[in-house]
Amino acid sequence: LDEAVASVVVDVSGRPHFEFDGEFSQDEVGEMTSHMAQHFLRSLAMNAGLTLHAGVSGENAHHEIEALFKGLARALDDATRVDERRSDVASTKGEL
Repeated sequence: LDEAVASVVVDVSGRPHFEFDGEFSQDEVGEMTSHMAQHFLRSLAMNAGLTLHAGVSGENAHHEIEALFKGLARALDDATRVDERRSDVASTKGEL
């Protein structure tokens, strides 16, 4: 991660939406274009029915992408974990 910081928020809502805030510092990481990471996140959100907001900043695209995917893993873990303190669905609409 080093100098990179990312923010990822996920809602497993069945209402797909994707927002991305930030620019990658380089166009390519190895043989992959940096924007493929953003494309992957958008495709995941649209096809899995997620609302996904992601943002990144840094000075090295490899670190920025690494931070995004670590943030995604944690956000998905939190969004899919059952909270035993709740007796209802964690949604203002009453369903997911």
